[in-house]
Amino acid sequence: MTQNAHTWAEPSDVSTLGVLSDAEGARVGCRHPQRPRPVSGGAGSRPYRVPAMAGLARSVGDLVLPLRCPACAAPGAPVLCAPCAALLAALALPEFGAEPLEDSVVAIGAYAYAGVAAKVVRGLKLSGRWAGAVALGQQLRRTLDLPPATRVPVTWVPSSPRRRRARGVELPRLLAGPQAVRLLDAVGDPPDQTALPAAQRRAGARGAFASRGPVPPAVVLVDDVRTTGATATAAALALRAAGARRVLVVTFAVGGDEARRAV
Repeated sequence: MTQNAHTWAEPSDVSTLGVLSDAEGARVGCRHPQRPRPVSGGAGSRPYRVPAMAGLARSVGDLVLPLRCPACAAPGAPVLCAPCAALLAALALPEFGAEPLEDSVVAIGAYAYAGVAAKVVRGLKLSGRWAGAVALGQQLRRTLDLPPATRVPVTWVPSSPRRRRARGVELPRLLAGPQAVRLLDAVGDPPDQTALPAAQRRAGARGAFASRGPVPPAVVLVDDVRTTGATATAAALALRAAGARRVLVVTFAVGGDEARRAV
């Protein structure tokens, strides 16, 4: 492997960069990571039910309507339909798009944020087809070979209360899984920064998150998409300030240069 931003993935380097423990880091950052497997639903996949009133209508819809593929809305797909799963597999990122964001903060992701991967995220976040998000998160954790949440605590990048109310769900929380614990709160309600240049996004994300209290020394931090890394970095630094020594940022998709290199 050449010496580049991905060299943290060598098992011997994991403890130096402080991603996870040596044993867990060797599993997550293997020398020859496998390409993510196609995402397909299983017989045991069950939709996640959001108890909040904002998600009630969608929850009722899931009970009386067939599950739909979040990318193309094809009915009967617990996670993704077979054609979309095949297209998603083609967007698998080499070396999981590994990138060091800060000291002892490393980010990885499964797919390039393009094509069907972008449709999956938009379908889950904006179109209300989020019933398979928990199963998708399980597949994501298997794909990236993450340690179980009972060994390394898992949390997520929180949305502002306004965005949670508007969408009815918090996609990173669903992807993080039922064993995830809430360690962060969003501070304020910053405007959408998607269209801003990277430097402005990084500046705008500073101070956007606060810890709810002391946090464990190693944490897996889940988000849906990483582009500039500004949001993930701000959340990871809030965890670091509260006591975390190692943070592994995990996303379903990676945008920006990583996505362009993969497609």
